[in-house]
Amino acid sequence: MLASSHPGRIIPPPSRYQDPVALSAVEEHIAGCFVVNLRIFAETMVNAVLAKCSRTHGHSQRVGIISYTAAHGLGLKKKQADYYYIAGLLHDIGKIGLSDALLAKMKSGGSLSPEEESAVRRHPQIGAQVIDPLDRTMDSCDSLSSIIMHHHELYDGSGYPGGLRGSRIPLGARIVGCADALTVRMENGDTLSDALEHIVMREHGKYDPKVIAAIEQYRSKAEVCLREISGR
Repeated sequence: MLASSHPGRIIPPPSRYQDPVALSAVEEHIAGCFVVNLRIFAETMVNAVLAKCSRTHGHSQRVGIISYTAAHGLGLKKKQADYYYIAGLLHDIGKIGLSDALLAKMKSGGSLSPEEESAVRRHPQIGAQVIDPLDRTMDSCDSLSSIIMHHHELYDGSGYPGGLRGSRIPLGARIVGCADALTVRMENGDTLSDALEHIVMREHGKYDPKVIAAIEQYRSKAEVCLREISGR
């Protein structure tokens, strides 16, 4: 039953559904609860990967923060920005399907054989398969699985797995892919400002210029959040 005499009820009695303002408030509350639960799920999944790949948690958090920044800079609603933060957390979930030996080799910086490189390039598809059942519960312009599947596509068409170009790449994948590239640069010693300058000057055309501009617009706010998770 929707109506309940219990004082702690969450869903109001049916009569309130005649009031559009009340209905909107209920919808916002339910959506907010869903986002919180989705974030908890995402962090749980990241922890599962963390058990195999020790750098994943901090990396995924940084990608999530920069993705949120980009969404905010693009003028998207908070709900969508939260969604892209979660997509950033989950973007490398497919690495759970890589062997321990391969993950260890990647962590050590060792050169990969063609076969190993091919295996690494399959992690977006693995991640999309893992997350696909969750998409059936989602209401978003981009599915999480499509973002994960295509976060290594590049704006000039030189990425993988589909070689998609420009606007054919889902917006969420363009955002997360750019955030991922920036995060890798930062983990190798760049500041966010340096990383942005690098992808503009040295990797021109590989990332959506609107996404880059959006991150630059709110760069200082992103840097505050990034410092918090880095503990400095």
